[in-house]
Amino acid sequence: MGRRCASDRFVPLVMMYEFEAGVENDLVRIRNELESPEKINDSPQTAPSKRILSLVPRYRKVLDGTIAAKQMGLRGCETNAPT
Repeated sequence: MGRRCASDRFVPLVMMYEFEAGVENDLVRIRNELESPEKINDSPQTAPSKRILSLVPRYRKVLDGTIAAKQMGLRGCETNAPT
């Protein structure tokens, strides 16, 4: 950065969206390769979570899946919901 740059004023820009866009493109490609939505989960090896794990090895189905569902606006079962 040189002598004239004040390092205390330097703010690095770190963007994670390029990685996410790559995964999104792969997921769209997988969806487009299938003839129907039912084919996405036609064996234990091709379950949606297995497909995601092949693209994102650090994916944690219960935690990350719950976060994704909430971000999409899906609600879980309420503990005090009537039965």
